[in-house]
Amino acid sequence: MIKILLYFLLAFMCAPASGQQTNTSSNNCVEHFTIIGQSVPKPNEPVNETLISWDFSQTPHKEHLEAAIEVQPLSSCWNGLEGKIRGQIKIFKISDISRNSIGDLTITYRDLNAKCFKWQAVIIDTETNCTTETEWQFISFL
Repeated sequence: MIKILLYFLLAFMCAPASGQQTNTSSNNCVEHFTIIGQSVPKPNEPVNETLISWDFSQTPHKEHLEAAIEVQPLSSCWNGLEGKIRGQIKIFKISDISRNSIGDLTITYRDLNAKCFKWQAVIIDTETNCTTETEWQFISFL
């Protein structure tokens, strides 16, 4: 158990070098946040799982934010972001950012029934109705 916790701590600390970090968007409604998606080996399983972590701890006005991770399953994984869309987008809401400003979401192969997917974060400032969408990121379970 301690090895697993140390692995996740090390993976989280090294994430900008080995994972996908997103804090860019088409506009700047919401600033000073980090969202990282990375593939993590799953013990005794042939495929990895994905850990998408967020940090809104330095984001001002968190009490006015609503956020979700949009996940689009893909086929043709060798095409990356341009892979063929497989099924509908799944939306994973981040509840109460003011209380859960740091957290993560685990996505498995079984959740999507796809070998790869693309994801983005959508953050809405409910006070200004301004929406921030991060760039799409690609992750494979293989």
